[in-house]
Order: sequence, then C-alpha cells, then structure tokens
Amino acid sequence: MQDSLRAAGAEGLPIVEYNFYAHRLIEGYYSVTGRGGAGYLGYDYNRTDSDWEYPRARAANETNTAPKDLPPLARTGAYTYDQLWANITYFLKAVIPVAEKAGVRMALHPNDPPVPVSRGSQQIMGTFNDWKKLVNIIDSPSNGMTYDCGVSNELGEDPLEVLDYLISRDRINHVHFRNCIVETPRTKYVEVFQDNGTVDMFAVMEQLVQRKYKFGLYPEHPRSLDYDKAHPGGGSYAGWVYTTAYARAMMQAVLTLEKRGS
Repeated sequence: MQDSLRAAGAEGLPIVEYNFYAHRLIEGYYSVTGRGGAGYLGYDYNRTDSDWEYPRARAANETNTAPKDLPPLARTGAYTYDQLWANITYFLKAVIPVAEKAGVRMALHPNDPPVPVSRGSQQIMGTFNDWKKLVNIIDSPSNGMTYDCGVSNELGEDPLEVLDYLISRDRINHVHFRNCIVETPRTKYVEVFQDNGTVDMFAVMEQLVQRKYKFGLYPEHPRSLDYDKAHPGGGSYAGWVYTTAYARAMMQAVLTLEKRGS
C-alpha cells in the first residue's frame, strides 16, 4: 500500500479511495420495482425469503437465512469491533505519513450497507460516531473519507450535518452523490432516483460549492431503466446518463444562483 501511494503521487493522482471491513454483507440486497417500472435496489438485514439480488453470495443451505444470521465465511473468519479498530489504527499510522509525503489524500468509504454485523464480523464504519473516530486517529487531511450522502441517510443521520462535520475539518476527499428512502436506519432502506429520496440533493450540492470542495463527485448507483434492459449485450448507459446529468444540473443551478447573488 505504501508503494501504491508513492506511485499514485508520482503520477499526480490526488485521491486514493479504499474500504476497510472484514466482510461486506451484500446478501441483504434485493430488487424493487420503482417509478415507471424502473429498477430500485432494496436492502433488508432481516429478510428471509429467497429473492436475493446476489444469490451467488450465499451457500445453497443458506437460502432462507436472514443476512443478520449468516455465519462467518471459512476463508475470512470473524473479527470484533476492537480487533478491526486496532487493525485500522495500525494501518493508518503506517500509510498516512507516506500519503502526506506523496501528496495524496486517502478517502475511506464507510460501510455500505452500514449493518452492525456482517457474517460474524462487527463493522467499524457503520455509524457517524465511527466516522468521527476514524478522522481523529491521525490529524491530517490525508486521513479523510468519502462523503456519501446516501449512506449518511441510511444511518438515520442528517446528511448536511455529516457534511458540515467532515468538511469543516477538511476531511472530505471524495463524494458519492445518491439518494435513498430509509425505513429502519442501518438495516432497511431502498436506493432510488436522486430526485425522489429523502436526501435534499440540492442542499448537499449547495454546501459542497459554498464550502469550496474541490475533489471528485461520483453520481453513483444508477437505476435500471427500460432502455438498458433492452439494449443488445446489456449495459447501463441510460442510467448513468441520468445520474450524471442530474448531478451536473444541481451543480449548474447552485453556481447560477451564486452568480446572481441569491
């Protein structure tokens, strides 16, 4: 990892995004029919039927086991909250000084889904308090995060409060720009179009512009549209056009209002 950071700096790459978890519990995802027949993505930590988005992530004898009850994988094992915090503390102390010297900022993506336990392993990036703890392990802009307004919402937090905490400390090194509707924080929600969830996407963009955020913004998780389903060979072109155009329109609207002094 140290060598990779040096290589990134040498090539002028300002940001390296990464994850830190023992296991990501994708087994809780399932398909939802949304607006106009578009495909949404649901998540339920307690779901027990066999309609799974990622069936290959489950063994044959686990078909009717809720995600929260799935056992550890033999090749991974199970890790406690304290073990993972010890591991990431060691990791950060080893790589952040190298990242600083290389002129690179690291952006840790929070647990997504942000469930409490994933196949026996506790999750250390599954709450806002965890995020605060992470950026204070080493006081450096290179020790930052990916600010995901969708995950912030999944936690039951106010995405604008999360944004304010991180950006006021210069710890937002990457942004994921998406929306969702939450039924139960951390464990049950649906990922939807950017314009029909419960995150105020305009307000998020407004804050990013006003607070002079200068790195990348990724309008991720495109919804499944009819054109993409019918396109020979597959693809998700129309979905990506929608998310990218929506984010660009939000940015242009904010910049226009600023120019007019509104």
